[in-house]
Amino acid sequence: NTLFEMTMNFKNLRDAITETIPPLIPYMGLIMKDISVIQEGIPDYVQNSNTNLNNSNSSVQLVNFSKLRALNKSVKLVLTAQKNQYNFELNQELRSFLQSVRVLTEKEAFAATKSNSQTNVITIPNI
Repeated sequence: NTLFEMTMNFKNLRDAITETIPPLIPYMGLIMKDISVIQEGIPDYVQNSNTNLNNSNSSVQLVNFSKLRALNKSVKLVLTAQKNQYNFELNQELRSFLQSVRVLTEKEAFAATKSNSQTNVITIPNI
């Protein structure tokens, strides 16, 4: 069994997330999938025939609280993960290394991949 096995709607991953004590980094692909399915697949309103409303037989649209609870569950997972912080110790050697790395421009990075040069560089995309 692997963590990201897709069987049973990612059951292994969902179980691991449920059992993990924060801090954790939620898999946003799964959360966004859930939110999309909830948003597209569950109606915002449900019909309810209520014969006691003003003594008439009428169909009333009610807010679908089941949908809102499902959305809340997905959003709450992200918010819970963000509230807790990791307690990392400063690794001065790693920090010095990362600060010394030369960052390539996009053109330099493209040229480096073509020339197969093995240099100590990383690229940061323009966001």
